[in-house]
Amino acid sequence: MPTGFDVPFRLTAKYFEMEFVSLLIFKLKGDEINNPIIQIRAATLNDVPGIARVHVDVWNSTYTGIVPQEFLDSRTYENKTPQWQRIVGEAKPRSHVYVAVTETDEVVGFTSGGVNRDETYKFDSELYAIYLLKNHHSKGIGRRLFELTINLLVADGFKNMLVWVLEENATREFYKKMGGTACGEKIEDIGGKPLRELAFGWNPISPNNENINTKELVPNLLPL
Repeated sequence: MPTGFDVPFRLTAKYFEMEFVSLLIFKLKGDEINNPIIQIRAATLNDVPGIARVHVDVWNSTYTGIVPQEFLDSRTYENKTPQWQRIVGEAKPRSHVYVAVTETDEVVGFTSGGVNRDETYKFDSELYAIYLLKNHHSKGIGRRLFELTINLLVADGFKNMLVWVLEENATREFYKKMGGTACGEKIEDIGGKPLRELAFGWNPISPNNENINTKELVPNLLPL
């Protein structure tokens, strides 16, 4: 199977009067035996246990030594499952959760986005999270999830996008590579430890992920 999308993006009747294909299938780079086919599709309630597992496992692999261990230990599959049941089950307008799954329907990553939750920053949409299991890094899945998020947000009429990432999280470099401009910061208390979060913005967003001038959307208090 060739590298790249086998099913093209087409935006639905609701989205520019064309059909949107929600199931994307692409071949991970590498050989046929070690690299399975990954599907990216809208999340269902059946995916919730897998989403919770990825959420917890990625926090443990990313934030050990950064976030207090007691806080990490408190994040379990069991207590994250109700959160994702609510998020996926509610299916709020102009929000989405999509999963990356193997041929056996194992969730290995997900993306979530929708309306910007921080009114201090005048972006209309937000990438809430992209999570991907560590053993699936560097295979193009994260980029596919990011590109899908951009397409979904554009289809929902959003013009620009913001994401927050902990300063000590190495994935901030991923957002830079995806064209994000550093545009702010804030301090968050996580498990009793103050940690700096950085904001990256895209303005405008487009299906081709063409970038960016964020200067008119961010407060003057927090230039980076």
